[in-house]
Amino acid sequence: VLGKNYLTGALGLKQDTAKAKQYLQTASSQGFNDAAVDLAVLYFSENTAASDQKGLKLLQPLIAKDYYQAIHAKALYDISTGFKNKDEAPIKQGLQSIQNLAQKGYIPALMAVGNMFVNGNIVPQNLPEAKKIFASLAQENVPQAQESLAVVEKMMADQSKASSKATAKKS
Repeated sequence: VLGKNYLTGALGLKQDTAKAKQYLQTASSQGFNDAAVDLAVLYFSENTAASDQKGLKLLQPLIAKDYYQAIHAKALYDISTGFKNKDEAPIKQGLQSIQNLAQKGYIPALMAVGNMFVNGNIVPQNLPEAKKIFASLAQENVPQAQESLAVVEKMMADQSKASSKATAKKS
């Protein structure tokens, strides 16, 4: 917990990446899976080949145990690496992993898929599908789901108005 709070500057702590890394390394070496994933993501944020390898090495044993948070972190790493290197293969691999996690009901993956459907950058925009996902999550009181649902509903209403105006102009 301390590592994550130093990383984000939460609980009144001054943001300190070095201290965060130290606490996360200790917790990770003691078998705390969440700390290992947070440390891997911290390594990925350093944007060096060596730090990426450290992060991947931390995630591998957790992925082998089907630890969803590690699979999700690796998927996001794959997608961002694919975009950075203009290589479609890791993007597809990352998307497939996130979709698999979403089908298993993993909430962060469901939120990610919903956001992808809203943005339309990685997959084609599909607001009705995003609305279904966010409505379901909002019913379960998932943080940010209600706000995301409201955004999607507003976008759908705006699109509907725009298409009505376009139709009216044609007549």
